[in-house]
Amino acid sequence: MIKAIFFDVDNTLYDVKQYMAGTLGEVARYLSDRYHISSRQTQKTAMALWEQKTSAYPYLFNDLLAELKIAPTPKLVHTMVKIFNDYRCPLKPYPGLITVLRQLKRQKYTLGIITDGNIQRQAQKIKALGIQHFFDYIIYTKNFNPKPSPKPFQAAIKKLNISSYQTIYVGDNPLLDFSGAKRSGMKTVRILKGEFKTCPHNQYIDKKIFNFRDLCKTIKKM
Repeated sequence: MIKAIFFDVDNTLYDVKQYMAGTLGEVARYLSDRYHISSRQTQKTAMALWEQKTSAYPYLFNDLLAELKIAPTPKLVHTMVKIFNDYRCPLKPYPGLITVLRQLKRQKYTLGIITDGNIQRQAQKIKALGIQHFFDYIIYTKNFNPKPSPKPFQAAIKKLNISSYQTIYVGDNPLLDFSGAKRSGMKTVRILKGEFKTCPHNQYIDKKIFNFRDLCKTIKKM
């Protein structure tokens, strides 16, 4: 019997493209003011690079500066990263998410989040989505090891003091989200949304869904 459900954040609870458009727009405005270049074109270039490289790519700002023919000094890249991490904006969750979270809480499931990335940035996203009150536990992998390490998943199971087979992890990215969860004994559900939705399935994924309306009935079958 399933007792707890943990979720990834980016591309699982909302479309990360809305966040990237906003934060890369802030970075573009900074570069525009400093180097007297077009803010709109810089944002367009940054978004094109992100869509090509995906959020998993660690050198987006270096590549952007190369495209703009600006020397990528450590200080400049650090400033861009800070702007990226400090960005604040309202975020819109996927359709059906709020309804499903309410339903799961009514059914007495324990709900949690396990998320990679900068802790301040990820905490702000959760707040911007207006969903923090639904979750009993939020685990930031920076405090353990990032996914696909099993350590944050093992920490979640230990915190709940339940068996791993009573826990589900819902994510979107086959490259990162599922192997650590599965190796920890969790059951896994992949939502086919966001930038990684065309990535091949793998052996660590138990079930797949196309939207949150499918989640409750999928849980009952696991």
